[in-house]
Amino acid sequence: MEQPRRDLYLVIGLNRSGTSALTKALAACGVALDFEQPSFPLGLWKPDPTRADGGYESYEVLPVLQLVRQITARSGGDPANPPLTDEVIVTAADALAIRGLLEGVPRFPFAIKDPLLTFQYPQWKQIARECRPPLEARPIVTLRHPVASAHALLKRRFCQTLRSGLDLWLRYYSEIKYLGDAGEQPLLVVYDGRKDRFVAQIEALCATLALPFDAARVTAEFLPAGVDRPDTAELRQHPLGRTLQELFEELEGRGVGNSARHD
Repeated sequence: MEQPRRDLYLVIGLNRSGTSALTKALAACGVALDFEQPSFPLGLWKPDPTRADGGYESYEVLPVLQLVRQITARSGGDPANPPLTDEVIVTAADALAIRGLLEGVPRFPFAIKDPLLTFQYPQWKQIARECRPPLEARPIVTLRHPVASAHALLKRRFCQTLRSGLDLWLRYYSEIKYLGDAGEQPLLVVYDGRKDRFVAQIEALCATLALPFDAARVTAEFLPAGVDRPDTAELRQHPLGRTLQELFEELEGRGVGNSARHD
């Protein structure tokens, strides 16, 4: 008898790159986010004065964030300077904690969102496979232009300068390229604030993952602060500005629903 699918989607990518919008869209299309336990409440409201609605729901689970950050710190990093995937140290206690967390998922498909999981994806994927019954993990990534990302990071004080924001973008998305080149097949959704493009990509993503696509709900619930209009000349503030643009274009070309792309 064929076992039911136990799909786990890890929503990754840089902070302020659309991970919350993507997670919200997945929920609209039938993906569970809630562990349904009082000690694991879903969601953190994050005020944002640049948005008409005053902020956004991050769809993160605090105990999961704490576990990911403990692993990051133990590996010698922090959210502003995360250790690379092959530098991450997952102890036996960490592995047991992750496995217990994943075996407590109440229903599938299920998504966990945390930007720092960008640097822990292979470890979580392996532990998911060791669960009983096993889970099949898949990375879903949001991608935003490096200049737009850097400005968004500056507004929320994730960085101090545009250049340091570009540095952080490069660290995250060189890791996404590393995962893709290693055969992990991350599903990339480009975030630029344009509703028609976002909705078209979610439709393509749902088709890839065999999820029901709720066009009306995804459209109604996509509430970006505005449309990105990055000034690529600002890339000159970084010594690897050309590399940043080339990496963005390469990853954008790997995105879901490229036929929906607006040039």
